[in-house]
Amino acid sequence: MTQEYFDKVASAQEHVSHATGYLQEFAKHWSQWPTLEKEGKKVEMIDLICSMIHTTESNEPAERTDEERLGPLALWIADGLPIMREAFVELANR
Repeated sequence: MTQEYFDKVASAQEHVSHATGYLQEFAKHWSQWPTLEKEGKKVEMIDLICSMIHTTESNEPAERTDEERLGPLALWIADGLPIMREAFVELANR
């Protein structure tokens, strides 16, 4: 299956290794979310989402232009998460 996406087996393994690192970083940073949400720190929540999205684009630190570009998407995600959580809870309670 990896041959569909990668022309070399070594290349496929390299991508898997990078993906594992990204997932570990996401889990580490995402663990801040419940505290930020509980404390109502909306700006910090949006900054967190922006930085997480940016890490999928570049290994360089996010700049102000990146935050401005990603801000609307981060806001949409931040506003949508409580709605999704309520829907999942409702489904689980059925």
